[in-house]
This record gives sequence, C-alpha cells and structure tokens, in this order.
Amino acid sequence: MLPSAIYALTHAPHRGQVLDNTDTEHAHGSDASTWGVYADAIARQEALTRPAPPPAEPNRDGNPRLSPGFAEWMMMMPPSWVTDPEIGLSRVQQLRIIGNSVVVPCALTAYRHLRHRQPLDEVA
Repeated sequence: MLPSAIYALTHAPHRGQVLDNTDTEHAHGSDASTWGVYADAIARQEALTRPAPPPAEPNRDGNPRLSPGFAEWMMMMPPSWVTDPEIGLSRVQQLRIIGNSVVVPCALTAYRHLRHRQPLDEVA
C-alpha cells in the first residue's frame, strides 16, 4: 500500500493535472487537483500541523523521489527536526530515522487509552 501511495503522489497526474518532474512547488496546498484521493487526509494533517511540503524531489536523473521533508511532515515532526542540513544526515539516513520513528500524537493517544484500562490482575 505505501509504495503505491508514494508512487501515486510523486508520479501520477491527479484529476487532469500534468505534473512536471522539475517543478516541486506543485505540491503546496490541499486541494483535490493537487493531491487527488489524498486531499482530505492532507487537509486534515495541515489543519493539525502546517502546510504540506512537496511530496517529491528530483533525483540525479530528474525523476521524482520521496522527499524526506514530506516524510518528516507525515510523521508530524517539527520542520527540519531530522532534515536540517546542519545535522549532516544523508537522504537515506533521514528517511531511515523518520521511517523508524513514532508519531507522537498516536503514541500519546495509545498511552492515555492504556493508562485508563483495568489492570489485568483485576480482570482475571
């Protein structure tokens, strides 16, 4: 599912839009013409965090590839939390760190839910 979603965001034209591989500014905004079937999800996350960065960046050959800044945004991290050039991480290292992280709001929700559960020794 995830590889196909990334491919859809970085390659496929949405609702008649032709994406230019060299133009990464097309990604800003949460309208359906830009994000296609993901527009509602993008808009919800933008309301909780900040505007979505471009989902793709050009690789050496000019073809689109997943942007670490977009992955960072999807994980609800502050801007440049992992992708700041001063940290000195490669793109692969950035994506590995972002991909192995925890979405903090989800972890907090799970913790709050588990904290209010009845202890197992009282159930048995």
